[in-house]
Amino acid sequence: TEKPQSRGIWLYVGGSGPGNYTKIQDAINDSSDGDNVFVYDDSSPYNESINIIHSIRLLGENPNSTIIINQYYCVIQIVADNVTVEGFTITNMNYSNPGIQIMGNSSLITNNIINSGGIHFHYTCFNTITHNILKGKRGIFLWETTGTDIENNSVSVQTTGIYVFRSLMTRIVNNSLNNNTQGIFLIESSSVNVTNNIISNATFFGICVQGPSYTNHISDNMIMSCNMGIYFCLCENQIIQYNTILENTLGI
Repeated sequence: TEKPQSRGIWLYVGGSGPGNYTKIQDAINDSSDGDNVFVYDDSSPYNESINIIHSIRLLGENPNSTIIINQYYCVIQIVADNVTVEGFTITNMNYSNPGIQIMGNSSLITNNIINSGGIHFHYTCFNTITHNILKGKRGIFLWETTGTDIENNSVSVQTTGIYVFRSLMTRIVNNSLNNNTQGIFLIESSSVNVTNNIISNATFFGICVQGPSYTNHISDNMIMSCNMGIYFCLCENQIIQYNTILENTLGI
């Protein structure tokens, strides 16, 4: 396989190139801020628990065939800022641990397939999750974050699709959430923009906002075939407009 071109420093995992690493973590340990770690798919699955300690780009050759699996632990934990993870299938066999856990700021999680463990953010700022597919047990979970952008993801899991707890200025835009227990659940979160999402077949709520929560903007969403379309409890100054609510047991 031809290696990608770049002006920067690249470290390669798998494949048949001279000096390529066998383990992803070994390449990350040898990287520095600003480096790129490229992972070939012909050596997958990679059975690892990865800790990203530098501001790098971790790139898989193909999201359908570059596979990282872990039986017991979090598959990828990000503790550095300005990290990109792109192009992997990530499978966690232990549902109690996340597929990807982000503890740094300003990172990008894009174009991945996340099985089972979901994506978890803890005490972080200004991260972006876009164009990922999440399925299995857990979805996207935010805990006391600021400025998270969740856009153009497909989420179909056995629990809540997008769960936002005590977070500010979150954007949840253009996502597809189907067959989740709850589509989007905001708890004690404010200034959240929930726009242009398609939410269907939620066992309980399409969108649930539980207070104290203030000045959230919920507009232009399509919510259909859920037990309840939109539910509010102990909230103030919510803006709800231009939503399409179809064939739910209860509307709002």
